[in-house]
Amino acid sequence: PWREAFAQGLLAFQQRDFQTAETQFRRTLALRPEDGPARFYLAPLEQLRLQPPPPDWTGEIELKEK
Repeated sequence: PWREAFAQGLLAFQQRDFQTAETQFRRTLALRPEDGPARFYLAPLEQLRLQPPPPDWTGEIELKEK
């Protein structure tokens, strides 16, 4: 179930459906609290809502730290 929730979250993220993405990533964490990728994708959601990405955005995230 956690893999399905993460996959749905990732697809929603790539489709710019940030509310669904957040819901699914939080569901992933409820099922598997240590899931690092779900935490990773949750982090930029608020910023993406405030400053939507350009129309040609395909879901990439710019990493600012190593």
